[in-house]
Amino acid sequence: MTAQTPKTYDDLKDAFQSFISRRDKDRHMNIFWETNPSKFDNGNQSLIELSGGMPHESFFPIESINLNILKEPVSNDTIAALVTKEKPAALPLARTLQYSLSEGFPPLIEFVKRFITKLNNIPLYDTNLWKVVLAGGSCDSLFKIFETCTDENSTVMVEELTFVPVVSNIINTGAKVIPLKLNLNNDDEGIDLNYMESLLSNWETGPYKHLNRPKFLYTIPTGQNPTGLTQSVEKRRKIYKLAQRFNFIILEDDPYGYLKFPKYNHENPLENPYKDDQSITSEEYIKNTLMKSYISMDTDGRVIRFETFSKIFAPGMRLSFVIMNNFFYDKFLKFQEISTRQPSGISQQIVYSTIHSMTSSNYNNDVIESWLQWIMKLACNYTERRNVMLQTLYESESFNKAQFSVVEPSAGMFIIIKVNFNEAKGDIISQMGKLFNLMDSNGVRAILGYKMAFDQEFSKDHLNFFRLTYAYADGNNQIKEAISRINKSLLEYFE
Repeated sequence: MTAQTPKTYDDLKDAFQSFISRRDKDRHMNIFWETNPSKFDNGNQSLIELSGGMPHESFFPIESINLNILKEPVSNDTIAALVTKEKPAALPLARTLQYSLSEGFPPLIEFVKRFITKLNNIPLYDTNLWKVVLAGGSCDSLFKIFETCTDENSTVMVEELTFVPVVSNIINTGAKVIPLKLNLNNDDEGIDLNYMESLLSNWETGPYKHLNRPKFLYTIPTGQNPTGLTQSVEKRRKIYKLAQRFNFIILEDDPYGYLKFPKYNHENPLENPYKDDQSITSEEYIKNTLMKSYISMDTDGRVIRFETFSKIFAPGMRLSFVIMNNFFYDKFLKFQEISTRQPSGISQQIVYSTIHSMTSSNYNNDVIESWLQWIMKLACNYTERRNVMLQTLYESESFNKAQFSVVEPSAGMFIIIKVNFNEAKGDIISQMGKLFNLMDSNGVRAILGYKMAFDQEFSKDHLNFFRLTYAYADGNNQIKEAISRINKSLLEYFE
């Protein structure tokens, strides 16, 4: 395929109509209400609305909400914010508790657009040809994309180890899923580019020749779940060129992208530039720390980017957003209109009010800068936790007896440890189960790595790991205690 930068909506339609599922043509919103503005004009009198099946705001049981917002993570210093049926003016309760637009509230969408523009997480083609839509968390966003775009004729590439609930979504549409090899090391992180290019170049004679060529690549490029791996910028550029060459769409799922860390320093294990270097600015964070996203390389409209407030705000908000070209946007929104209708209004309200209340005179009332400062403080805390877990792992007796190795993450919430099992003692999965039970009896749990392999036979060389998270522990001491219990379990297993 010859890659072309779209100039009109028709260009997008011509390029991507073939990526839409057969189910899309049967989706139609049957509207029974009048959508045109009223022509009524009678002085100070207003139109009396008897058509909408909506309760008046006086029937809403919530009169106001008092938000006590943390100034920074893990602190007791708060900012008070009052939300009522009249304020904040841009998004009061009278509006957020009511039925609303399926794409989300315009003030929050406008903030998101300003935010991603500041961070350069936007496409390179015409700004009038892409949009942002809010949804109910990334799982909801991904479900709607796969329902819109894949069916029995579709093939989707995924990383061999991945967030497997997404694979269930893909398979449920009838599409076929194929795994891509990963390099589980600290030198060439993520998708094995040579394997991927060879697979695509020799598709008609390869192991999946009975399937249609892939329409999509689903990838978690930064702080990948479960591995913690981050694709280099060079690798992302090469994969994007493969997408152009072999005409597939990149689904960039990036929930961990803002939780980006410096490389772990073995000489100074607790080194944390977020904390130690007080001169770091948001501009330096954007320029030198954050990874260049796939969508910021996109000239064709072939990247759909998924972001979420789950990891930088709270998972229970169930609030996310998707950046995509207008053609995919229209198809996505049509499905949202006949399914969930709209993301939670109260979640949008709380996120909007919290972000805007964080603004202070220190940042000249710059809401983007205030939100970036919050995110950087989160990244600082996660860096510290990662460092503590890695240091404790490396100092453990079990590690020094070569009973396991570590893959160091550069973003996200996870570290994987690869256990050096003796195959003479049984197959890897049964040994993993025994060690899991031993860890459980010692009071610590982790994710069995093989359960995050889509095809265990394909990934048979990568089944011997546990996924650990430093995100949920109640502080550094609990992280150290958890590793102590893992160390005890490993020593008992290998004795």
